Amino acid sequence: MTDRTAETVTRLRATAGVLDAVAHDRAMAADVAQIRAAVTDLANQIRALVDAVERRSMPPGSCTIGWGVCPDHGATLVTSRGRSRCTVCGTTWDYDRENQHCREPATFLFHTAPVCRAHAEAAPDHSRITPIEGTA
Repeated sequence: MTDRTAETVTRLRATAGVLDAVAHDRAMAADVAQIRAAVTDLANQIRALVDAVERRSMPPGSCTIGWGVCPDHGATLVTSRGRSRCTVCGTTWDYDRENQHCREPATFLFHTAPVCRAHAEAAPDHSRITPIEGTA
């Protein structure tokens, strides 16, 4: 083992020892819980900010549902490595379409929310779906 490797191993072991000490130190448990809660709260605030930015960037008249669909087949998307694909027709998108707000034109009302045709078709049975006049 080279001197540099040995030094790295020593530092990693020391770091692991400190982390173990923190994890098992009852006096620090409250601090760790507070940090975890603060990080969780921050992550939730960031997600809310992302949602707000996405909503504001939507073209007027877009579907208001918070996730994307295949415009022809509805909720049939799978996403891997940042690319989405419809499992029915095989159409692919070079971005995560599934986990972004739908940008398709709204043509129906789902109760009172404007939605695209694909989201209207995917709505639960007995939902109140009405066409938006002038969008056919």
